Amino acid sequence: MIKKKVSLIGFGSIGKKHFSSLRKFIPEKNIQIISSQDLEIENISKNIQDLDKFDPDIIIDCTPTHQHLENCNYIEESLKNKCILVEKPIFVKNEQFSSENNTYFCAYNLRFHPFIEIIKEIISQNNIEKIIFNCLSYLPNWRKKDYRKSYSSDAETGGGVALELSHEIDLALSIFGSLQTKKCIYKKQSDLDIQANDFLFLDLDTKNKIKCEITLDIANKNEQRDITLFSDEVKINLDFLTSEIKNISPETNTILDTKKTNFFIQDTYDEQIKSLLDNDVKKLCTLEEALKVLEFIEGLQDNE
Repeated sequence: MIKKKVSLIGFGSIGKKHFSSLRKFIPEKNIQIISSQDLEIENISKNIQDLDKFDPDIIIDCTPTHQHLENCNYIEESLKNKCILVEKPIFVKNEQFSSENNTYFCAYNLRFHPFIEIIKEIISQNNIEKIIFNCLSYLPNWRKKDYRKSYSSDAETGGGVALELSHEIDLALSIFGSLQTKKCIYKKQSDLDIQANDFLFLDLDTKNKIKCEITLDIANKNEQRDITLFSDEVKINLDFLTSEIKNISPETNTILDTKKTNFFIQDTYDEQIKSLLDNDVKKLCTLEEALKVLEFIEGLQDNE
């Protein structure tokens, strides 16, 4: 079993997911949790200053987005030669943060889904003309507590549709390298009691001339998360919720065949953790890439 030590900062819903993944690979005594909660865990602390005592190899920041910059600044000033995974988005804004003492990554775990390599292969082997990313979700269902009291409901604390569902933007940037916005619908259009935009539609051009559309919605009760690729010859839908790949007739729109995979989004957390423990970081989102996601989001303007 891998012997590295890992510190988790924050133990909300995402912190619990990382903890569950970590326990599959390292003993619990090698895990420190920094949280205000009273937990029955061997290495529990309420103070980030206790990172130094535990001396972890890896630090995972699972706190609300608006706390990330302060935590990263503390780590950078206090520790050296650590590997830090910061939950997405890395910051609320595209901050000027430089890493001289440690290495930082952002937890865009969908990069670890096998669908992504399949998509790249389809693009390389077919004359793909268009790709559509969809992520529709309903914010009040995300957590047990009142969504109105969550940081996800306020743009100032890192909430809102573009930051919360930025996985799809990261995937598009990582696949195509750069994106040019032709059309952007970016607004609050639901009756959710939030101080942030809840809907985003993007019509984009890519450098290899493939059209790209992204639809993100945090006020939609009809949950959906998929990617569809189009050409004259093929139409392929990859569904993250059902783990199905559908080959669809471009002419009749009927399903020709369906392949069921045994890999779900929760598995991407396991793969992400394993890559950190193995120091196999090629799929991880770098600090530079995470800041490019924020730069792209900050440039969005509704032009409906």
